[in-house]
Amino acid sequence: MAKGKSFLQWLEEGMRAITPDKFVEPAKEIPKGAKVVGEMNEDLKRMCSFLGLQTDLIEKRLEQAGKAFREKLEKAEKEKKPFGMKEIEETFSKEFPASEMTEMKVKLNTLKEVFFASLKAEFDLWEEEIVGVSKGFKVYTAEKEGCNCPFGGIIIAEIHRGGESSGKKDPMAN
Repeated sequence: MAKGKSFLQWLEEGMRAITPDKFVEPAKEIPKGAKVVGEMNEDLKRMCSFLGLQTDLIEKRLEQAGKAFREKLEKAEKEKKPFGMKEIEETFSKEFPASEMTEMKVKLNTLKEVFFASLKAEFDLWEEEIVGVSKGFKVYTAEKEGCNCPFGGIIIAEIHRGGESSGKKDPMAN
């Protein structure tokens, strides 16, 4: 995510960069007991792809920070040096500054809300208890009772590919 850009600038640039050949389809299957209500249009596919790519980007940054932390911890243990809260904070703030993490989190959560509001508007799903997306960019609804869904409400997990690498490069990455 680019620093210093407003949410709308970031969203507009990100959405424009994702052409149909760069769509990233969710990998999750439709849960048992769910009802397919349709397939996303191109704009929703683009937004869904952007949301998935940005989620992956945050996870990669956290993994990098975690790896750097483990390496510094191992080095400190080898050299019998103290490694307390100060060192932990320094490591994470260097690898993934709190301001950048906060910016990414706020933008991602806002994008998630915009995506699901757009999805509910497109399919008139405002009253549905559970709304999710899955393979084939299928949109589904379900009731808490009788659905083998991981949790109620908007099924965010169905967008994210469960940490699997899509193999597609983030179009917003430099």
